[in-house]
Amino acid sequence: MSDKKPASTSVLGELHSLVASVLTKQLKLADGALGGELSAEQIEALQGVLGETKVSIGAAIAFLKNNSITASVEDNDDLRELKDELARTRTRGKQRLSASDLEDAARQFEQLTGGSIQ
Repeated sequence: MSDKKPASTSVLGELHSLVASVLTKQLKLADGALGGELSAEQIEALQGVLGETKVSIGAAIAFLKNNSITASVEDNDDLRELKDELARTRTRGKQRLSASDLEDAARQFEQLTGGSIQ
């Protein structure tokens, strides 16, 4: 028999809250980068941090899902903030990009990668 004890619901709840908080912060940083509020150096540092945390956040989300841990947005401040930030990001994204902006971005992507966006 294993001496391991399962994580308590409070520990799993704390992990859930932390994941929501980290995702909210990442969305805010990404939005700042897209809005031109960050320098090239800041964006490069941000990409490094996001790359390092992406795997950990994915593992935490999978762990919570595998343990059937869910939360109600109405009962969790971090989830409510994440939901609100997602809505703000969508709204700002729609306001910022015109069709010509998207075409320019696609051309730049093709030049940088040699690929195309379909």
